[in-house]
Amino acid sequence: MKELAVLALVILGTVPSAAEEALVWSLVQGDRDTNWKRARKHCEKFATDARTDWRLPRERELFELAQRAADGDSDARAAIETLGDAAAWSGDVSSSGLAWAASFTHGYLFRLHVANWRGLRALCVAGPAVVDSAEVETGPWLRPLAAETDSALTWPCTGELRNPVIQAGTLAPFRRAIPPGPLVAVVSVDFVIDAEGWVRFVGPTPETPSRYGALAVDTLMTFRFASATCDGAPIPVFHRLDFGGPPDEESPE
Repeated sequence: MKELAVLALVILGTVPSAAEEALVWSLVQGDRDTNWKRARKHCEKFATDARTDWRLPRERELFELAQRAADGDSDARAAIETLGDAAAWSGDVSSSGLAWAASFTHGYLFRLHVANWRGLRALCVAGPAVVDSAEVETGPWLRPLAAETDSALTWPCTGELRNPVIQAGTLAPFRRAIPPGPLVAVVSVDFVIDAEGWVRFVGPTPETPSRYGALAVDTLMTFRFASATCDGAPIPVFHRLDFGGPPDEESPE
């Protein structure tokens, strides 16, 4: 990536008190496809003479950034625009290696394994971190950025919910690449199916062996779905697909 001049902006909300400092968001981003560890290192190395406290934002800070942009804050929008259509990692990580990420383009927060990298990048922030006791492990997997609405594995829906349906895609490439014999562990991937039916932000589940995870992700990226709907309107959903497991378990065709 070409070296760019360091730009930063102050996201204005309420006027900060002496004990409260406004956050500063970077306008220079790292690579387009970055796993969590690389994203964290990118922010830690972003030190300048003026600031040395750059870090990945907390999940709540990403939420608040989205709220300010929705309220018309031009500086907040400028920070978000640097991401393109990528999602931004948060610094919140669970004991099993799950982290929150925010897709400002699609309007939702979701969590996935830190080893994932497709469509994710660093959005660095400087300033004191907000106090947030929310545990990544127990929160909803997918929820709107626009409101504090809890959900399970699906977008909040109070009407008739219809699940997504596979229109195209096959596990054949995955199976052809796996050595003969039963898999000794379940190979699973977590991902978002957006409102248009495209697969987004694919990542292997924490229990998936690393030697199978990348292959499973590449295979799933060839899939296309008819999107889930709520009262007939397309909605995004968080989904998990099992590619296989012990001999007594079935796997999708």
